[in-house]
Amino acid sequence: MLFKFILDSLRPFIFWLVALFLITVCISLSYSLGPYALRELLDYLSNHYTEKSLISAGPIIIFYVLSSLFPMVIFRMHNLIWVRFAPSLRHHLTILSVHGAMSHPYRFFETTPPARIANKIKELIITIPDLTKTAFDGVLCGFLTLVTATVAVGSVHVKFAIGLGLWMIIFVVGSITSLRRARDLGDKGLRLRSKIHAKIMEILENIKCVRFFNREEFEKKKLKWVLRQNLTIDREKEKCSVRTFAFQGFSFIVYQGICLFWLMNGFKNGQVTAGDFALILAINLSFVDRFRKISRDLMDFADLLGNLQQGLKSIIPTTLPEKKVVSPSKLPTQGEIVFKNVCFNYDGVVPLFCDKLVHIRANQKIAIVGHSGSGKSTFIHLILRLYEVISGEIMIDGKNINQLPLDSLYEMISVVPQTPSLFYGTIRDNIRYGRLHATDLEVIEAARKSDIHEFIESLPHGYDTFIDSSGLRLSAGQRQRIAIARAILKDAPIFILDEATAHLDMITESHIRESLLELMNKKTSIIITHRFSSLLLHMDQILVFDLGKIVESGKHDELFSKDGLYRSFWDHSKGATR
Repeated sequence: MLFKFILDSLRPFIFWLVALFLITVCISLSYSLGPYALRELLDYLSNHYTEKSLISAGPIIIFYVLSSLFPMVIFRMHNLIWVRFAPSLRHHLTILSVHGAMSHPYRFFETTPPARIANKIKELIITIPDLTKTAFDGVLCGFLTLVTATVAVGSVHVKFAIGLGLWMIIFVVGSITSLRRARDLGDKGLRLRSKIHAKIMEILENIKCVRFFNREEFEKKKLKWVLRQNLTIDREKEKCSVRTFAFQGFSFIVYQGICLFWLMNGFKNGQVTAGDFALILAINLSFVDRFRKISRDLMDFADLLGNLQQGLKSIIPTTLPEKKVVSPSKLPTQGEIVFKNVCFNYDGVVPLFCDKLVHIRANQKIAIVGHSGSGKSTFIHLILRLYEVISGEIMIDGKNINQLPLDSLYEMISVVPQTPSLFYGTIRDNIRYGRLHATDLEVIEAARKSDIHEFIESLPHGYDTFIDSSGLRLSAGQRQRIAIARAILKDAPIFILDEATAHLDMITESHIRESLLELMNKKTSIIITHRFSSLLLHMDQILVFDLGKIVESGKHDELFSKDGLYRSFWDHSKGATR
């Protein structure tokens, strides 16, 4: 999955990748080109020193000047390519990663905090461009640079090529060994910094409780304990870095000394020229910093691959859901719902539903009541395919919902959840989310039916008032009425309210009851409620859930006349409101 995702990410950018490859080849050549041109110039002047030698050396001087300008031109071209390539790649990665995250089943979002998903997506968007840059500018460029340098120094004598290769191996392996220890310490430090951040957030979020119980010093001590651990790790990491730099410097001095000995001995024997001196020493000085970067790049490349692997596991599902296509003429339109021998349980939990049989006729109004954990919300979640049944099937208008595309299924259902979601934008946009092409008049009419129009009109900017994604500027009841208006505007054949009036006061609920009943009379409607209000009097059927079973069913009068669970719920609810 890792390399497939990388290839899918980079496939649209083949042109830029080829351009980067060619530029990388030129960059690797530029490191040896300057010293080589210097050798040719020195050798020419040494062998042809006359008054006219400077004039006759004109082509070699021009070659040397151009070899100095060549890296400047190549690096500017490299920057230009990267400036054009990187933003487009990040844009493409954002689309791929968000699409992949949205393809996860609902359980993934139940167990994974949104902030963690967003952070993983952010890391993915950063990691792949960094990985690409490291692969080209670090690993590939380093390898090609080593090849060209080996050829260049080998032109003096083969022992210089062998010496360069051996020094490169010792330098990189030793640096990676030393840097790995520093990187392990860095990972520990990163985890500790996450703990520090989490602890600071915990203190700030609970500052009221901290002050009420006078625990400022207690919290400071806990924070200092984590900070001391992080300080120890930071010091150890710096020591590793110092040891790495010492090893790299010492190995270079030894290698440079060996090269100098060989050069002097060769010059004495007439096998080495002054230009060879310049070539070998200039390449060594040029490449010591380059080799130090190569060792780091190799470590970074391995770490980026590891981070990318972990990020993909968190974001991209192993298998993407199959895209179903159903003819529009075969899509449900009436809203009849049938649970046929449905069995379901959460992972590691006793089965909640066993061979459940439920038949909800089209345009029927159903209320579901029961204790917390009795399966009321699960019943709705199964209809919405937020969870998949273990066995049996759920039919809408005779069509198994597993055979329907999710977008088609959701198109025919309006849902008002217990905790409504609002998006950053205007109130008008949040209501229009139910039907994107609705007119302003339709938006206002939906707001009237949910008893939120007058409040919206009282705001300074009316329907154009901005709210943030958590709706902090609105009360819980106001957010819920906006969600109801959104569902009314959608006008789907199935209408589901999951504790949709829980945050409404009795007066407001009575105001919107008529609008809700008018809406439900034309649709298959399912209401989950803990509040035993007069709305239940208008239901065609009330289902009483207990531990996943329907223990009672019927209309209000029928159930109230029985001395059963529904009657106890009703009496308790009315007693609590008196």
